[in-house]
Amino acid sequence: MDGRNGQVGTILSEARLRQGLTLADIASSTKVSTRYLEALEHDAFSELPSKIHALGFARAFANCVCIDADEIADAVRARLGKSDGQGASDIRHERKRRGRPVANMIGAARSFLSL
Repeated sequence: MDGRNGQVGTILSEARLRQGLTLADIASSTKVSTRYLEALEHDAFSELPSKIHALGFARAFANCVCIDADEIADAVRARLGKSDGQGASDIRHERKRRGRPVANMIGAARSFLSL
């Protein structure tokens, strides 16, 4: 299997069907909503909450259907890079940006408590 030559959704869907699994089975195993799993199978990455979620959900799906999660993640990164002009480095930095508001809130709480 080469995730870069086919559509990510097609690869995931075919692997799921070969094993006789439903989207509900995958959702139960991965704890990912069937709505998001359907989006993955249709290569509708814009329907997922973020690029990080797209990668995580695709990896979880791939692991559940016993295909190479790294290959699928690479294919998702390639697709996301083509769809909006942003590369894989932007995907990695998205996670870092999410942590800053929490750190700011902790700092503010410490300042308030020291009064």
